[in-house]
Amino acid sequence: MPDTKKALYEYDARDLPDDQLYTLYTALCAKLMLTAEEIMKRHEGHAALNDTLNETDILNVFSPAKKQQHRDQAAAFRQSARQVRALHAALVTELSHIKSAMVK
Repeated sequence: MPDTKKALYEYDARDLPDDQLYTLYTALCAKLMLTAEEIMKRHEGHAALNDTLNETDILNVFSPAKKQQHRDQAAAFRQSARQVRALHAALVTELSHIKSAMVK
């Protein structure tokens, strides 16, 4: 039985009894889901700013190489945003399964 003075995440998962292991798993999934939601919110703000930049002539002050670098970074950012959304969706599904298993 783990010492109650330490948080569950401070233990090696192999040392936890089943009930505490599942509690830790559920808590980590929930925390990661909330973190993903915050990242998604921030992505929306950055994407809106990027769209505004692309709709204006402000990028015309940059060299063609610098504009391409901006487009490449924006594409990488959009890919990252898609990955976070996919992870969030998987976590929502996983937490739904955990909740339904607890209800039974």
